[in-house]
Amino acid sequence: MPDVSHDSRAAQGKFWIFFGSIWLLVGLPFVLLAGYFIIQERRLATTGRVVDAIVLTKDISRSGDTVHRSVRYRFTAAEGETIEGKSEVGESIWSSLSERGPVRVAYLPNRPSVNRVVGSSELTMLLIFSFVGCLLSIAGGTIVTVAVRKARLRTRLLTKGVRAPATVAEVTAMNLRVNGRSQWKLKYEYRDHQSRSHLRSMYLDADEASRWNAGDTGDVLFDPNRPDQAVWIGRTDGTTP
Repeated sequence: MPDVSHDSRAAQGKFWIFFGSIWLLVGLPFVLLAGYFIIQERRLATTGRVVDAIVLTKDISRSGDTVHRSVRYRFTAAEGETIEGKSEVGESIWSSLSERGPVRVAYLPNRPSVNRVVGSSELTMLLIFSFVGCLLSIAGGTIVTVAVRKARLRTRLLTKGVRAPATVAEVTAMNLRVNGRSQWKLKYEYRDHQSRSHLRSMYLDADEASRWNAGDTGDVLFDPNRPDQAVWIGRTDGTTP
């Protein structure tokens, strides 16, 4: 019976590390940017200076089923600097304003460029972005951590593991694709040096899975200190993969 390719296992490990890293790299900017703007929103609410501004324009646009209403305005900061700003506002605020009419605006005294129409807030959307970013970051970090641990375990067992015979218990198709290849799960059972039985599983692509059936035998390398940790090597002829 042919062995499971060591290169294939290494390629799968690299794929999951790459896949998890992408999620992590996408999620972290979401968290950092959302966190930055949430702090700005909180500072506007607690230490912002409120002034009267003039409405320059009122704009409305659509993004799918979502309607975006925004207001452009001009105000003079306490230092005498004239600032133009733009805020997205709710329907009630947008309807109550008129071009060239007044609007109340809050700005940061030390950074007048950070400003917002009083009563408007993007905090809810920022919290959603932050939540999504956290989920992506946690998922990506978990995937990378698990993949790295599995790669290290496999490397260690391939050099220091104890060889033992194993029997294929089940080979089933999974609703999963890695590098465009359908994945199957192979479950195998082996006994350690104290004759304790262990049932483990691993993923194979369709070509490799087609080589195995329930009842076939192969070899594993298990950790003598943690016999429940093992790596399937497939060969039964006594050679290493």
